Amino acid sequence: MVTFDAIGIGRAVVELARQAAPSELHLVAVTIGAGRALTRHGDNDLVVGKHRLTEVAQVALEQAGLLLPDTPGAYELHRQLGQFNRRRTRSGYQRHEAAGRQHDDLVLALALALWTGDLMHDQQAGVAS
Repeated sequence: MVTFDAIGIGRAVVELARQAAPSELHLVAVTIGAGRALTRHGDNDLVVGKHRLTEVAQVALEQAGLLLPDTPGAYELHRQLGQFNRRRTRSGYQRHEAAGRQHDDLVLALALALWTGDLMHDQQAGVAS
C-alpha cells in the first residue's frame, strides 16, 4: 500500500501514480480534513481528520517508538516536531499546526505513514477503523 497526501497538487500526483502503477499496487489517496473523522470514498480515497493523524505520531513519540536516523532530513523532522503544537481556538476547536509560519510537511508525512501502518494492521486484524 502506498498512501498519498491528496491535498492540493497531491491529487494530480495520485492520478498520475494510478495511471502508471502496476494493478497489484494498492494506492490510497488521503485528504486531510478537520477533527477525528475518517470518511471512506471507496477503497482508495479517504478523508481523515488531522487530529486523528497527529495523535498516532504523538503516541509513537511518547512511547519512544520512533527512531530517527542521523541525516539532515531527520534533523529537519526533529525541528518541525519541536515547532508542531495543538492549540485551542476560542470556539474550543483544537488546531494542529506548526507554530507561527513554520513548516509542518515532514510532521504530516510522518503522521500519514504511521497512520497508514495502523490502518493496515487494523485491516489485517479485522478491526473496524
